[in-house]
Amino acid sequence: MTLRLGPGQTGLVPNSEMGTPRGTDHAREFPPGTEVTAEVISVEQGGRRIRLSRQRAIVREERAEVEAHGRSAQAASLSTFGDLLAKAQRDKKR
Repeated sequence: MTLRLGPGQTGLVPNSEMGTPRGTDHAREFPPGTEVTAEVISVEQGGRRIRLSRQRAIVREERAEVEAHGRSAQAASLSTFGDLLAKAQRDKKR
């Protein structure tokens, strides 16, 4: 898949880096104007050709979501039973 990034700049996302099943019709899946998030793999020819990976961007976003969930779950689990009971009693009084 080839993307136009700006004047004189072309971004190429190889099929192996699309993150789609083999044989996917990318022209149909991503019609012109579709916004695509991708990670830069390499820059060639003085910044005119940029190799991108949609698959790596997807993995990075998923990893960030898992880490954020892990931090929030860890913060919630640091409460003791007494803390939770006191909070429940305060909420009940309201």
